[in-house]
Amino acid sequence: MKKSITLLRVLKHLVSEEEIQEIAASHGYKDTARKLCQFYSSAY
Repeated sequence: MKKSITLLRVLKHLVSEEEIQEIAASHGYKDTARKLCQFYSSAY
């Protein structure tokens, strides 16, 4: 079974990393566990 998630790949093409960071900052989200970074690295 393939471990990659197609939804993450699609979402990465729809929303840029800068937009994700901007949205997170506007909601007061602080990425202490680097989940957003993992999201973008796992989307490949």
